[in-house]
Amino acid sequence: TLARRTYDFVIIDTFPMFDRVVVAALDLSDRAFVVVENVVPTLLGAVSLLNVLERIGFPSDRQKLIVNRNQSIAGNLSLMDIAGRLQRPIDYVFPFDKRVIAAANLGQPVGLHSMRFSGFSKMLQQLVSDVETLSTGANETIASSVAGRMAATPSAKRSTADSFRNDSDNWLDDADSKEHA
Repeated sequence: TLARRTYDFVIIDTFPMFDRVVVAALDLSDRAFVVVENVVPTLLGAVSLLNVLERIGFPSDRQKLIVNRNQSIAGNLSLMDIAGRLQRPIDYVFPFDKRVIAAANLGQPVGLHSMRFSGFSKMLQQLVSDVETLSTGANETIASSVAGRMAATPSAKRSTADSFRNDSDNWLDDADSKEHA
C-alpha cells in the first residue's frame, strides 16, 4: 500500500505459479494481464492460470491476454491457435526482437537500443497508453508475467484472497507439498 501511495504505477513480476503471494497481489487488483508465448508450455500454463482466475471469481472482462515474443516459425503456435485454446481474443501481440533480449541481458532499458519504430516499441506504447487510460486517477499497481504470471491494478472491490482460500486451500497445500517433496 505504501508503493501505491507513492507511485503512479507499481510493477510486480510474479513467479510462473499461483501461490499466496500472487493471490495477495490479486486481492489488491482490478486488472490482470496474462502473458504467454506462442509455444505449448506457456499456453498450457495460461490455460491453468485462467481456470484458477475463473474459480476465484476474477472477472474475465478485467483480464487482458498478451502474446510475447511472437514469431511465425515452424512449430510455433499461431495466434489463432492461442486465441482458440484460451477461448478469448488476444489483446496485445509483442513480436520477437533480439534487441529486447540484448537489452534485458545488459540490464538496459529497451529505449537505449534505438527501437523507436519497431513493432515491439509500438505495441509497448499501445499497452502503456491503454493502462494509463484504465487509470481512474488513483495510483495503480501492475503485475506482469510470462506464461501464467500476471499483471494487475488495485481495487478493494472484492477479496480474491478470501475466495481463493475458501475454494482452493487444498490446491495450494498440494502444490506446496510437491515443491518440498
